[in-house]
Amino acid sequence: MTTDRPQVQLPRPDANDPTPTGPNRSTSRRRRLRSALLVIAALVLVVATGLVAYRLGHRSRSVSSPTAPAGAGSSAVQAPTSRSAAASPAAPALLPHGQEAPRSAVPWDQVDEAWQLSTWSETVTTGASPETNPRVLYLVNPIGGRYRLADLRPGTVLELWSPDRRRAILQDLATSRIVISELDLVTGATRHSFLLGNRHLLGYTRPVGLALLFSYPATGAHIQGLQRLGLDGNLQQDFPGSAEAVGEFNGAAAFYRADGAQFVIGAEHGLAVLSNTGSLVRTIAPPAGTNYCFALRLWNDDEVLAACSLTGATPSPQNLYRASLTTGTAIRLTSAVAPDYGFTTAWPDASGIVAQRAASCGGGELVRISSTGVISPIPLVLVATVQGPARLLQVVANHAIISTGSCGPSERSLLSLDLASGVITVLLGPGLNGGTVW
Repeated sequence: MTTDRPQVQLPRPDANDPTPTGPNRSTSRRRRLRSALLVIAALVLVVATGLVAYRLGHRSRSVSSPTAPAGAGSSAVQAPTSRSAAASPAAPALLPHGQEAPRSAVPWDQVDEAWQLSTWSETVTTGASPETNPRVLYLVNPIGGRYRLADLRPGTVLELWSPDRRRAILQDLATSRIVISELDLVTGATRHSFLLGNRHLLGYTRPVGLALLFSYPATGAHIQGLQRLGLDGNLQQDFPGSAEAVGEFNGAAAFYRADGAQFVIGAEHGLAVLSNTGSLVRTIAPPAGTNYCFALRLWNDDEVLAACSLTGATPSPQNLYRASLTTGTAIRLTSAVAPDYGFTTAWPDASGIVAQRAASCGGGELVRISSTGVISPIPLVLVATVQGPARLLQVVANHAIISTGSCGPSERSLLSLDLASGVITVLLGPGLNGGTVW
């Protein structure tokens, strides 16, 4: 085994876990909402805030001794800004589609929002726990060439990609005491490790990712509060778990503004904006007739994309809104009514907004919403070796990044859909190199 393909063995600390614990007060409706949004947040979190930072020019090209102040969450799947095989006239050509190279061949100066970070395993065992499958951490370029960064043991899950795109957060789920570690993607070395405890990971801080944000406890329908921990696991800041005007925070996801000074989180009756020093900046009331709001990602540095549930309906569909973090005003993007499930995410593109309908399992239909509110379906024709349903992860440069097979332990692929031509490019998994993408 070469140094370009390290077998990453996450440390398993024996120290007592200082994690706070709390009562497991079960509320069935809120538990179902939180569980459903945690699935969405886990995918979106790996994508959303990294894209905003890139567009605002907050990228860092080095991970050694960063000195910028701490700010929020990063992304584990990034999408193309350019579909050319070279990043610039002076840059070397990218690895061609379907070819594989070692970590030492990564052109790190070209790695930006056009690249994807994902885990893959060769073995697919239908009905078995994913913890039985060894995994590989791949970095995939915009045209589908892949770089093998590390071999991961079974039970290792990719959680976050740092804002500077040089580090990643991994979780070891193979034991009852979950270990969280930061991997240096350039060298393959594990930089930090500590016990996760009864916490739920929300994201990196911003602007460069010097700390991590958590909610606690991770179990139950209620949270007690939020915490910012250093990459060494030491507590830096406590945050409240509720605010009088909006009620209890949902603890599914939180997103920092690009400068790291504030972050936004969903709540029972709207949204809350908190400062990185722990104070409540403002609350944002939910649109009329809605409740149980979740922050999905930043739409831009002043607006958050939020999903709020329609009250008094069964099922209770989720509609999407853009809410200003400065003024608190909200703009409705969708208008689903029961018995529809609503929508899960949306992204701007050249022709309006690309959104995905919610479904009982996996992702629903992809649609485009025009500037006048007209909704039209986006055709998605999968090849025989690629299984659905498909989940929309990101849209950029008129391409949609999609994960398939999102319902159950089936073979999953990572795809790029050209929204203009309808052409699908398989980036990783079945349809290209087999196995499955996690």
